[in-house]
Amino acid sequence: MKENRLNKVVLTAVLAWGLCSAWALGQIRPQTPQLLPANTVALLTVPDIQRVLPQLRETNLGRMLQDPALGPWAEELYGWLSQALEQVQKRTGVGAPDLALLFRGELSVALIDRPEQPGLAILIDFAEDKTRVEEILATLEKSATSQGARLSTTQVAGVPVRVLEREAARTERLYYLTLERTLLAASHQDVLENLLVAWLKRHQNAKGQNSAPGAPKVGTSGAGETFSSLGDSASFNSLLAECQKLQKERPLAFWYVDPINLLRSVGQDNPNIQFALVMAPILGLDGISALGGAVSAAIGPLDWFTQTHLLISGPRGGALGLLSFGAGDYSPPRWVPDSSAEYLSLNWRLPDVLEAVRTILDGFRGSGALAAELKRVSSRIGIDIETELVPTLTGRIVLATVIQYPARRDSRTQILGLEVRDEGKAKELLRRVVERLGERVSTENFGQFEYYHMERPRGNEQVYFGVVGSWVLATNQKTVYQLAVSAWEGTVGTLAQTKEFQAIAARIDERVDPLSLGMVRFENSRENMRFLFELAQSEEGRKLLEEAAGRDRGARAIRNLINRRGLPPFSVVEPYLVPQGSVLISDESGLHFLTFSFRENPPSEGQKADK
Repeated sequence: MKENRLNKVVLTAVLAWGLCSAWALGQIRPQTPQLLPANTVALLTVPDIQRVLPQLRETNLGRMLQDPALGPWAEELYGWLSQALEQVQKRTGVGAPDLALLFRGELSVALIDRPEQPGLAILIDFAEDKTRVEEILATLEKSATSQGARLSTTQVAGVPVRVLEREAARTERLYYLTLERTLLAASHQDVLENLLVAWLKRHQNAKGQNSAPGAPKVGTSGAGETFSSLGDSASFNSLLAECQKLQKERPLAFWYVDPINLLRSVGQDNPNIQFALVMAPILGLDGISALGGAVSAAIGPLDWFTQTHLLISGPRGGALGLLSFGAGDYSPPRWVPDSSAEYLSLNWRLPDVLEAVRTILDGFRGSGALAAELKRVSSRIGIDIETELVPTLTGRIVLATVIQYPARRDSRTQILGLEVRDEGKAKELLRRVVERLGERVSTENFGQFEYYHMERPRGNEQVYFGVVGSWVLATNQKTVYQLAVSAWEGTVGTLAQTKEFQAIAARIDERVDPLSLGMVRFENSRENMRFLFELAQSEEGRKLLEEAAGRDRGARAIRNLINRRGLPPFSVVEPYLVPQGSVLISDESGLHFLTFSFRENPPSEGQKADK
């Protein structure tokens, strides 16, 4: 019984989310991209609603929520959603069972550029029972009119269309109809007209006849005669190709944005956005042609796989020069301890980045602005940034997050590492900086290494820094700095030796050329969750949660849940928590950010008992 309830709740939540924010790629109707106009500036698609819930249930999170040992907590988590949907049903007369039984296939929403304001277009496929769909629409119409909306009919491209209209700050309208097995809706008549004419003409052409049996006749208003579709857009097709290059299966969702034209469309009356658009060519941002990606779940060995692609046309000048990523080794250096819960390795082309900063700063402040700023900072720290520091750095930056127990507010500490070409040169430059800082810095030793301690006057902050091998390290916790030294010297384990990181690295090497990677990120989800569990059970953690509950509704819900149920045993949750990885690839087409985790089979009940 609870399983059926969960199915209905989750599916209805997905549908509600899609109605607010989605437009489709057109897997049921292969010609769908041809239905949308070329001036479509944003699009989000759920290609097959029926696939969403089964695949979510097969993810590690979905299986965790189905674990009998977590039943009481799962019931609490989705119980509030069920209550919210019941309230929606009371107001509209339409509930989860209606939607779950009727809607099938694709759900899509697009934002389309228009002269006055952008327009919204919606397509929702449904089951064969068109009569029941009409009954649901009638129920929704009755609810809307009871709250002051007006219902009428009009002709759009020679087809009868219903219109819901209400007066708010300005008149709002929704034009809609059911055509074959799809509900089409739009916020403006011209948007629906273009969509409808393109639909009918392409549908009729596909069947090789003037009209489909029972289909309405296309009007003669001229709409669609010179129609240019999103399917003809080079940027859209390039984005689609990038997504399909990495995954052949249909994703759970696909999204596309034309960033510059989206800003131009939504910011027609916004002076700040208009200023940003004027500055875009100066900053080189007009080279961004598309942004988008896809989300998949429970596909083969993958638990989750998300793609985000930023497509760039032409040279990367101006601000885009800041995105000059190189490629190189991404494995954790020896100083990254095995207790690291998160790890990030980034390869930057520092000379290119410096020139990008020069272009931007000199463009705003005048020629020589960056040179003057670098001279001022160089004089302050005692070394020349452009001629001494930048040539010494390789451009590789590493950031590791270490958790120290017992869990407390400041248990999570980050340590930064900058790789250097010459250890001796790095030590010399650091000594000159320390001499310039004077009495604020003291010298300490740990293991075979000398390092520095500086107490910053603002907020009594501590900084520990020094050279360890070919790395300059810096952190705000002495114990973490010493832990990094211990890892380098081999007295504690390193992240590179852990089975969690090795599993992610093996998957990366299978699918991506390691030499093409500009960034790699690793997260040990188990350690992060273990920290949160311990913190939540500590006196300090309970106090922090209570403070957050006074400000945030989500924190308040978590506090109430813990007060009612407590926390489940971490041993029950732990098997479902898997390492996660992310990579950034920079190539001639743009930047490609991929995030993934892999499925693991949780232990059986007998195995849990053995533990």
